[in-house]
Amino acid sequence: MEMQFLVEECDCLAVGPAASVDTAMRMIGEDGLSAALLDINLGGEMVWPVAEALDKRQVPYILVSGFDRSKVPPRFAGRPFLTKPVHQKAVHRELAAMGLCEKYSPLPHGGPLYPTFGERQARRRPMTKH
Repeated sequence: MEMQFLVEECDCLAVGPAASVDTAMRMIGEDGLSAALLDINLGGEMVWPVAEALDKRQVPYILVSGFDRSKVPPRFAGRPFLTKPVHQKAVHRELAAMGLCEKYSPLPHGGPLYPTFGERQARRRPMTKH
């Protein structure tokens, strides 16, 4: 419930929480989803299928966990990551960086502080294996 409140403080509509990967997948199938906060462990299931589905839809998300960042697979390593217990300002900062929380944005007129994930991916150079 706390995360839902933090999202609503940014004048965003919260559509969760989801207690399982199946529930989260149903939620992201709905139109109009602007962003997501994903606990990487939902009821004992890792949330990676949900993250992949959000990537396909180009929906930005923030990974949240009581685990450290080493549990995140390399393909999701560039995503914002918050460690529990999550501080209110950290959620607001990350949502503001996505352009979703104007009243907490450090920019004078709100808007994204950082390039979106899609913009970062478009600029990324392909990696070569040696």
